[in-house]
Amino acid sequence: MSEEIDLPAVLSELLFGDESTEPLETTLDRLITPTFVQRINGAVYDRVAYIPHVREMRQLVVGGGELTVLEQLWTFAIFPRRKFA
Repeated sequence: MSEEIDLPAVLSELLFGDESTEPLETTLDRLITPTFVQRINGAVYDRVAYIPHVREMRQLVVGGGELTVLEQLWTFAIFPRRKFA
């Protein structure tokens, strides 16, 4: 079974979200699993470490922005599935 995920919408919400309307932790509860791990340029961020990283990214793009996904690949054997509500 495959799930359609609107990746541009998810990434836009993550990067350009407004904590005055929804706390980042609530957004992450909807978008990523509790065991989420992100690797960026050799740094490893578990969910707790990822929160300040996302806040920093959001501060860099105050006022919003635009995101274009050029290609989206799925390999469910290595890409953790998460149901988006």
